[in-house]
Amino acid sequence: MRTKGEKETIILFDELEDTATVYTHNSRLKSKLSSMRQEYPDHCVFLRENGDGGVTYRIDKNMVSVRKPYDEQRREKDRLRALADNRILNTRKEV
Repeated sequence: MRTKGEKETIILFDELEDTATVYTHNSRLKSKLSSMRQEYPDHCVFLRENGDGGVTYRIDKNMVSVRKPYDEQRREKDRLRALADNRILNTRKEV
């Protein structure tokens, strides 16, 4: 049984290939990859399970991202945009 410190996530890619390899023990990421595999089978391919809870997938490299921290200012801006979008959607439904 692995400790939490040993349950790592490794994302590997190089500049030559268009795909990345994702190895993870993280339950949230495993679930997300599994869902993406079902929805986008050409872009997210299950490769193997390691028998100790880890899985490996091959994904399109453009699916890997690093984002800025989600601060309160951004959260509020997104909330207001969602509210505005919802009002527009509600208006369109009434027409």
